[in-house]
Amino acid sequence: MTKIDIFRKNGFIEKFKIENHTGYSDAGEDVVCAIISTASQSVIIGAEEIIGLTSFDYVITEAFLECDFSEVSEPALKEKVSILTETMMIVLSQAQEQFADYISLVEHTL
Repeated sequence: MTKIDIFRKNGFIEKFKIENHTGYSDAGEDVVCAIISTASQSVIIGAEEIIGLTSFDYVITEAFLECDFSEVSEPALKEKVSILTETMMIVLSQAQEQFADYISLVEHTL
């Protein structure tokens, strides 16, 4: 099961962490994992390539992704990041509803 933790501060997603394989199917054929990977990595790509953001950290390794936007303080940039992260949340929430046996999605307040 993939564990997804979302950390919010004042409504803003400051950090998210995704751990483990879903176990839905074999590696390379797991559509649930593909949904999660695409949604989460799109946030990082959008932040870097579209917004041009440099003041955030992330780690991507085998079956692990962590992204931290806590250093983003400029309101205009936070709003742009929020569009990316809230879109990710919609995708992950819908995936969790459809594949509840394979995804744990928990929101935390900082």
